[in-house]
Amino acid sequence: MTATADQGKDTSIMNSFLTELQASIQQQTFSSITLYGPSKTTLKKITDNEKTRGCLIRITGRLIQSKYSSKNGNKKTTCPSTQCQVTYKYHLATDIVKNWPLSSVPQSIQSLLLWTTSTSKSDSDGNKSSLLLDPSVVVPSEWGTPTPQQSQLRLHTATLETTTARYQLDLRTNTLSRHEITSTAATHTPQPHDRSKAVPVSTEAPMWQALGILNEQGKPRLNMASKYKQCQTFVQLLAQRIPFGSETSSSTMPKKILVTDMGCGRGYLTFALHHYLSEQQEKHDGSFTVHSVGMDVRPKLVQEIQGIADGLGPPFDTLQFMTSTIEDYTSTMRTSDHGEDYQILMALHACDTATDDALWAGIQQEMDLLVVAPCCHRQIRPQLDSYHAQQKQHALSDVWQYNIYRERHAESVTDTLRALLLEWAGYQVQVFEFIGGEHTSKNVMITAVRTTAATRRKNAGELEQRIQSLASFHGIHQHTLAQHLGLALQLVPGQDVNNETVKKRSKYGLPQ
Repeated sequence: MTATADQGKDTSIMNSFLTELQASIQQQTFSSITLYGPSKTTLKKITDNEKTRGCLIRITGRLIQSKYSSKNGNKKTTCPSTQCQVTYKYHLATDIVKNWPLSSVPQSIQSLLLWTTSTSKSDSDGNKSSLLLDPSVVVPSEWGTPTPQQSQLRLHTATLETTTARYQLDLRTNTLSRHEITSTAATHTPQPHDRSKAVPVSTEAPMWQALGILNEQGKPRLNMASKYKQCQTFVQLLAQRIPFGSETSSSTMPKKILVTDMGCGRGYLTFALHHYLSEQQEKHDGSFTVHSVGMDVRPKLVQEIQGIADGLGPPFDTLQFMTSTIEDYTSTMRTSDHGEDYQILMALHACDTATDDALWAGIQQEMDLLVVAPCCHRQIRPQLDSYHAQQKQHALSDVWQYNIYRERHAESVTDTLRALLLEWAGYQVQVFEFIGGEHTSKNVMITAVRTTAATRRKNAGELEQRIQSLASFHGIHQHTLAQHLGLALQLVPGQDVNNETVKKRSKYGLPQ
């Protein structure tokens, strides 16, 4: 059905459209409504961005299920409420979202339609157009109130979707068309306002409550929201680097995944990753097994978290905690052929050179994935301070004169050397922020994936020159991971490597 308005009666078509909108809300058949403005093609023709910036290009409204709270004395109740969520999209400006009560939708849409058809007319009628500007409906962008100064910049089309039909109002031709919708079309069921976020570890996982992170309702306890987010982000990052999934062939699928967490603390990340890997084990019909070990130097803490793991039962029966230092654990390890095992090393916020000790343990054991979040970079800072005091004409002297910049520079150089040393030892390395600074200031993560021996030998000489050059430029002669690897940092590059260093490199199959 199509109707055309005579001249001077253009509002009758608009009223027909608004009547259908009102009926759909009353009969609970309303699905969505969209008002369209200028197209991309139209906007491209106007080269002056300042003439188009902030103009409305689309307004969409959909049903949502939200909640509102009411208070009766000291009693607070929460009730569901169906509203229309409206998204204003502007050209070269940020979207704005508003929620309208259902009862106000017809009147609000009418205000928008009248506004867009009236503001471009002359103001000779006593400034009538300004009276149509309802600030609760015509929402300004950060560039101010959108004004369709030219006809091509107005809202020109409105589409109403119901469960039975689609209505389209064209303000340019003053026509209203109706099209039937088949039974396979989307229903008008309101979508929840607070949608559940996709997370790798379900809020129903039993260890969340046992560790005191989530309450009985699956919400983070007081001051635990950051820890919960950190756990989910960490697991998600590792999941992208572990070889399992639909894209992994059965020939490359590991038979056993071994996780070692050095300096596990209360074990939040250890529990979360172990639970995730155990769920993946079930999804893959038990084609691999999962074993995790967390170590810490505090016996009482280790006893407590081991008790939590024991109390949870399967799949946490293959999660073990032990009292040990990184050095003691490393001394008991032997390099061996792991065959089809996949080994992961974690060390988050291990203080100062403990991060280097953990990385060295992973390199010795030829682990497949190393994941560290360094903390307390104390080894390099004194060397940088001393070098700065001696080298007044250094290229970075003006930067290093400020303690805060020297501190940050020391952290950056420390972790850059770690990354280069890991590449030199045969790993593919990435360095990035794994979580926002509002959750923890120590948010830099280094991940290293072991590569083949041929790849390791390819650019070892070039990498060693870059490492030596970087260290020499900053006056660094001591770095724990370099010492573990048998790579002596020389303030004068090119100095001969001693026999002890050569033997150490040969022992662990590292570049000579």
